[in-house]
Amino acid sequence: MPAIVDGIAHFEEFNMNCNETEPENVVRLKQLLLESKTFKKGELFFYPPNDRGIDRNTDRIVEALEPRIFRYPENPLKWSYPIPDTNEFLDFHKDAVHVFYIERTT
Repeated sequence: MPAIVDGIAHFEEFNMNCNETEPENVVRLKQLLLESKTFKKGELFFYPPNDRGIDRNTDRIVEALEPRIFRYPENPLKWSYPIPDTNEFLDFHKDAVHVFYIERTT
């Protein structure tokens, strides 16, 4: 995934299967998206949902994405990062079936 991360960071939108990715690749993607002027939203898929190894990997990814800002107290699986020099945020939302939704918000 490392080369792919650099390639997709300039897209407005993307969907990507990430079963074999390491947490540091998602952290790198986050950093690139925080710097992007064009990114709007993306999805990272971790399948199959019944694989316990996938559960451990997504948990490791959430830990690697620390520190997080929780702007949505009603949803602890959604967190934000301020986008430098803007009033916008990069929001991550992890759902129950191993998908990370990433979106630029205000």
